[in-house]
Amino acid sequence: MKNFNLILLVLVTVFSSCTAQNATEGGNISPEAFKKKMSESNIILLDVRTAGEVAQGKIPSSINIDYNGSQYESKTSALDKSKTILVYCAVGGRSGRTMDHLTKQGYTVYNLSGGINAWNSKGFEIIK
Repeated sequence: MKNFNLILLVLVTVFSSCTAQNATEGGNISPEAFKKKMSESNIILLDVRTAGEVAQGKIPSSINIDYNGSQYESKTSALDKSKTILVYCAVGGRSGRTMDHLTKQGYTVYNLSGGINAWNSKGFEIIK
């Protein structure tokens, strides 16, 4: 019985710490959750697609840092760490890697699952 209680305590502690960590560090979120986060203060909306992709339409108020561009590393590293980063690309691959990259540097980052394609499929606003 003693071992069972100890194992239960360890599992509860691990589960609680994982849940708390995910809540503070960001992660992959749905278009609906992404849109809700956009209304919060202290955010940076980051589009990591190419200039050609951005010209086809973007989420309003987003800034562009091309994931494949020569200045990607320096520009992303210069972002304000006191702000939450909301990142997206076309379908979520580049933005997912950006989220991982920035999270390792101490940023709080949320990635739009499915990218702007998922955003667009929900009928959310895109500007040219």
